[in-house]
Amino acid sequence: PNVVSERNIDIIVQGPVTVKAGEELNLQIGITNKNTTALDQVELTSIWPAGTKDSNSGIQDLVFQTQKIGQIASGETVNVAGKGVIFGKENDELEIKLTLRYHLAGSNNLFVKELSYRLKVTASPIDLSVVIPPEVNSNQEFMIEIKAVANSDKPVSNVMMEVVFPSGFQLKSADIPPGDGGNKWLLGDLAPNAQRTIKLKGVIEGQSEQLRAFEFRLGAAADKQSQVISFLYNDLFKSLTIKRPFLGLEFIEQANAGADNLTQRSGQTYKYGIGWSNNLSGAVEDVLVKGVISGNAVNKSTIDAPEGYYSSGDNRLTWDKNTYKTFKSIEPGQSGSLGLVMSPAPLVSAGQTIKNPVINLVLNISGTRVSEGFARERVETDITRTIKVDSLVSLSALSEYHTGPFSNSGPIPPKVEKATTYTIEWKMTNSSNDLKDIAVEGTIPLGVSWVGLTSPGTENVSFDEKTRRIRWDVGEVKAGTGIESPVRNAFFQLKLVPSANQVGKSPVLVENTSLQGLDTWSGSSVEIRADVITTAVKGDSSFRPGDDLVER
Repeated sequence: PNVVSERNIDIIVQGPVTVKAGEELNLQIGITNKNTTALDQVELTSIWPAGTKDSNSGIQDLVFQTQKIGQIASGETVNVAGKGVIFGKENDELEIKLTLRYHLAGSNNLFVKELSYRLKVTASPIDLSVVIPPEVNSNQEFMIEIKAVANSDKPVSNVMMEVVFPSGFQLKSADIPPGDGGNKWLLGDLAPNAQRTIKLKGVIEGQSEQLRAFEFRLGAAADKQSQVISFLYNDLFKSLTIKRPFLGLEFIEQANAGADNLTQRSGQTYKYGIGWSNNLSGAVEDVLVKGVISGNAVNKSTIDAPEGYYSSGDNRLTWDKNTYKTFKSIEPGQSGSLGLVMSPAPLVSAGQTIKNPVINLVLNISGTRVSEGFARERVETDITRTIKVDSLVSLSALSEYHTGPFSNSGPIPPKVEKATTYTIEWKMTNSSNDLKDIAVEGTIPLGVSWVGLTSPGTENVSFDEKTRRIRWDVGEVKAGTGIESPVRNAFFQLKLVPSANQVGKSPVLVENTSLQGLDTWSGSSVEIRADVITTAVKGDSSFRPGDDLVER
């Protein structure tokens, strides 16, 4: 009985073991000291579950509460209260951690007793419901309706909705425009029983009988400008099955088969296929495929539809039974392909560039269903495709002696075992799309050394002695660079000491020069290689034939 121990301190918590999200939780905490010695400097700290709000404001986050109790005499019971507004998903099991800190009379030692109080969330603070069709045709437009209803006695702040779309889905429209990334909606504060509805329209592409899942996430944003859910209130998964349309229509690109993005490059010709199929149990007559081509990169003179007709006046494509006899009647299960040839328009003309070049293609197939037991009806399918054109990027690599930002020295032509310095210039241009993460690298061979001079000071050029790699971190390059605005270039100086076995030759100064990065519009990787740089100076008009050849 004379032993002072935490086992002689009782902490009894009275409160509900279940709570509805958004409701205030009230706890009555009784602390009894059964020790023969008083407890001094007593304080109780409670750590609340993530998402808990302060009861007084209903908005401020409640992470922990500390209550200073003071002294608890031997045999005394002290009652304290703890309260907060609990949030969480339905069926979440939450925990409140209680920590009692105290000293013994006449002692400076700190003692601790801990306790956990568990409870379960019986309902989410926001009810989430989603209406989505159980099955859709590939490339058929459909609607998704999302409804959020506040199910709390207190206002719910900074509510955000996020939809994780499956592969192959393309959002066409939303009655409430999304924010960052095109899949997040900041709904603001929801008063008790308030409702928010979002209606989306989109299309999804896939093979027949494929199952695709959407995830709908509802939670609290970190603040009114944030685009990140910091605490989840509710989430829901909905799936649909992709069905084959009555008349199948497919846009086939051989060059980038299976790629998510369709792209073209300036100056190249592209051959496409337009696949069609009859997925009905009966024949389809008078089949018609129509197409409309639009966009700032359309090159009318290159468009050809071998089995059909292209009208450059209104940019329309037509395939019917007159141009393609098979379309008079196609049998069940029958399929085929139509041809389409095109090239993108030149991206640079008269010093002007096409910004974010794109070709849009809308295709429609229709026909009359003549199956037994069905009235003659018109069936049709639509698809759309967007083809983005890569920016036209160039990289040139030159050696210079009399020109450039540095003074060079040494004999010209270069002489065996005599040092000659050269200025190297890398420069690039970019036509139509903004680029990012651009870097240029090259290697210097043995016999060539890095002097350490670079220009201009705004460009980041470095040298790695171990790999002998020179790197120019260009970073972002705006559209029109070198065409509508100055070129991007970087200079650095190298020193050559020719060897006797190089007599009569043009020694290499920089080799394996390449540019890499990303086209932010088309999503394509940018990869370009430059010519080997030798002592055959291309940047000086004063150089004469033979000035590049090593002499004794």
